[in-house]
Amino acid sequence: MDPILRHMLIRDLEEAGFRPMLDHPTAQYTTYGVGGPAAMALFPVSIMEVQHIMQILRHHDVTPVIIGGGSNVLISDRGIDAVVLFTGSLDACVVKGSIMRCSAGAQARDVADKALEAGLSGAEFLGGLPGTIGGAAYMNARAFGQEMSQIMVSAMVVTLEGRLQRLDLSPGDFAYKSSPFKKRKDTIVAVELALTPDEPEEIAARMEQQRQHRERNGEHLYPSCGCVFKNPLHTGRSAGRIIDELGLKGTRNGHAWVHDGHANFIVHDGRATASEIRQLMEQVRRTVAEQTGITLEYEVEFLGEWQDNYR
Repeated sequence: MDPILRHMLIRDLEEAGFRPMLDHPTAQYTTYGVGGPAAMALFPVSIMEVQHIMQILRHHDVTPVIIGGGSNVLISDRGIDAVVLFTGSLDACVVKGSIMRCSAGAQARDVADKALEAGLSGAEFLGGLPGTIGGAAYMNARAFGQEMSQIMVSAMVVTLEGRLQRLDLSPGDFAYKSSPFKKRKDTIVAVELALTPDEPEEIAARMEQQRQHRERNGEHLYPSCGCVFKNPLHTGRSAGRIIDELGLKGTRNGHAWVHDGHANFIVHDGRATASEIRQLMEQVRRTVAEQTGITLEYEVEFLGEWQDNYR
């Protein structure tokens, strides 16, 4: 980051009552647990703070990087030479009738538990997902035949100018692992979910069945980002199945390897570098392309400063 810009940002943010953290570690805020520092990190605790921060950044023509629960991302070992906005503290969740209104930083699993407590069905698939509900909305997260587009009816976003806007949504606004938010530069700060009343025992049974499925696959035994690749829908096969059929489970690069239980997971033992992980991702992707002609599309997003030696 330009030193002059950095100085001006620090001055204006501190004058507004914020405490920017410089060269702040990011690994602890991701499910992979790897990655270098953020040049400047901010931790808003309310939607109004997000608005105020965005107004200050806009004044300096700065667009921040947004990180919620840190799943579906891989941050480079060099870190992120930018302002990073961590929204994990925006975690309120309120139920009114069959509607849940959740701030973007609410953990997906907590949203599922809250829905269960209220006797509301539709959020069961969120129970085993890493990350936040805002990230799930951004990625149109899906599991067990359900996805966010089926339950999300609106979202509150903060624009680059710091304006708060409500977006009414319908399933047609989404696509597989994609959402309208990806085309915008807004920051998701809250979502509204329309759920269906059901017997808590039935909801709990479905959640337990899904939990057992994940446990059998060993999905939570090692740090990961969740699924690395999108499923190539035109093939009728999942990315994990394709990788498995090529015998790539267990393929290693340093301290990272292709998960033995779920081939679309690349995991590590806690000692891997981001470079080791990405190199293995590229190796798997290259092998699949060479042996099947299928080019897998990444679901994981790469953040930070990367060298161009991964292909």
